[in-house]
Amino acid sequence: MADKTLDQELFLGIDLGTTSVKVTLLDYVSKKVLMFLKEDTKAVIVSNQSISSQLSEQNVGLIFTALNRILTSISAELRCRVQKIGICGQMHGCVFWKKGHEKFNIEHFNESGECDFISHLITWEDQRCSTQFLNSLPKTENSLLLSTGFGCATIFWFARNNPSFLSTYEYAGTVQDLLVALLCGTSKPIMSTQNAFSWGYYNLKEKAWEKEMLENAGFPVHFLPTVREPGTVSGVLPRAYLGIPAGAQISIALGDLQCSVLASLEQNTDAVLNIGTSSQIAVIVPSQGLCSYNNCILPSIQFWPFFDAAVVAVAASLTGGNALATFVATLQDWMKELGMPAILSKQELYAKLLKWGEGKTDTSLNIRPTLWGERHQTNLTGNVSCMSETNISLGDITASLCNGVINNLQTLMPRDWLISCGVKRIVGTGNALARNAILQKQTEKVWGLPLVIKEDSDASHGAALALFQSKLIQSLEK
Repeated sequence: MADKTLDQELFLGIDLGTTSVKVTLLDYVSKKVLMFLKEDTKAVIVSNQSISSQLSEQNVGLIFTALNRILTSISAELRCRVQKIGICGQMHGCVFWKKGHEKFNIEHFNESGECDFISHLITWEDQRCSTQFLNSLPKTENSLLLSTGFGCATIFWFARNNPSFLSTYEYAGTVQDLLVALLCGTSKPIMSTQNAFSWGYYNLKEKAWEKEMLENAGFPVHFLPTVREPGTVSGVLPRAYLGIPAGAQISIALGDLQCSVLASLEQNTDAVLNIGTSSQIAVIVPSQGLCSYNNCILPSIQFWPFFDAAVVAVAASLTGGNALATFVATLQDWMKELGMPAILSKQELYAKLLKWGEGKTDTSLNIRPTLWGERHQTNLTGNVSCMSETNISLGDITASLCNGVINNLQTLMPRDWLISCGVKRIVGTGNALARNAILQKQTEKVWGLPLVIKEDSDASHGAALALFQSKLIQSLEK
């Protein structure tokens, strides 16, 4: 491989999201984004099983096929200049795989995405672990409340309900951990503290899994990956990958939340609001360690590992863009039931609803669209109130749904709490927020702080920036 001068070097950031794969190419010297690409994965698996409504699984091969399509759309001249790869993705989820995967070339996934040595991805949205089941599990010392869809909860579920499934696999990790392993040609995965914490049963103070407790409860602890700090180099490409040269360094996989925050922060007085499929609002707090915050009086606020021992306070809601997406899908179903032809595409329907909703932002209709509950309040349901004959137009409903997403998130991290952290403005990210003026207006209204929508703040951008993360965090703390 020919030597590359510094000004030719590019960093590649990859985000394996819930509905799409995103890629950012970053210039090493200027740190400017040269290219941002996105591809829907269409990887959701529809099951005919009786518990299918509780399942949320995805075809991993289709996720990686979407990644391959994105990368091949980048010019060969740019691909051959990539020297470092940063990877992040949807947290909490769990995928299993067998030995021998390290010999598999990720370029060889076909359009069906099926692969006999990789299981489906059980995502963070999975609901197979009931409250009763979760209450039967050992109590963790982790400050993060264990929820359905978390990796350790999912593995417990299989261990107790379908142990034969687990017996066919040797390894487990998040989907981004699997990607790193495939690219590096390694066997057992290495997981960052960010993703380990998201699985549950990882003690950040001790920097270790709660293995003894898990083993005593019948948990197959051999599935727990080795854990390392963010910034660790997992390996290098043993061979060229779609024109990216052999020898390119690959960092340990990170959480998409942390990477989104990293890409968005400009000042340590910023709060970062991200609305995609779900929604989160996050604030960086002083680097004194998680134990200082475990007695927070708000159960909705969790304290997550960030970079360089910093801590990010997060209120993460299960409700976000999925609320409006569900409404759109419901409208389409109603039209089918009425025998009406599909005149509008989903995108056209979205556009019309948002246009009508923008004229009804002060609607008296009140919708709390918490259809999936919240992790700290699993029995929470959606609610509609103050309905009258004058406020049930599509515009009113759309505006109230959007307002409800923000109102709900504000109850999880109230304005007073943000102000007590020294927050002076909110930086907004995520497709659902960036293209929705109703969400933007309600954000400024309920928190009483200016909102700045930031471009180039995708998690894939943060994954690339994390390759510089020590310098970035030091500058923020100053």
